[in-house]
Amino acid sequence: MSTTLITPSAEAFLPAFNGQLNLKDACTWSLTQMKAFMLGLINSPSTHGVDENVIGEMRRLRTDIFDLCENGSKYLSEASHPQSISRIVDPNHSKDTSYFLLDSMPYRGIPYWCCYDLLGRFLSVFSPAPEGATQDNFYL
Repeated sequence: MSTTLITPSAEAFLPAFNGQLNLKDACTWSLTQMKAFMLGLINSPSTHGVDENVIGEMRRLRTDIFDLCENGSKYLSEASHPQSISRIVDPNHSKDTSYFLLDSMPYRGIPYWCCYDLLGRFLSVFSPAPEGATQDNFYL
């Protein structure tokens, strides 16, 4: 059995959104910083190289993501079990079935119910990966 150690690449990390965002730095942001960046993208799409035709979907994604974040309306929908998963109480639940049902939010026919998946969609719809992007210099 091989135990090859995977080491990080020495390649420079490529910024996203027209050179405006280093995703590695963004991973350390607070929720407030993430929200501010998302609002900035929507309010100034050309600055970030974003196609204005996707702004309507981005507003809806932003709302769904914020609702599933801590203190959001869907996060707190079941006070005793807050989560970042969109779900509803199953009115027909029993001891043999789940108390919750997933409450999917479809985007272009694909169901989403987790804020992290929605954030991935938000980032990918807004801007494609920069030219030359590889798993070592862009994707986390």
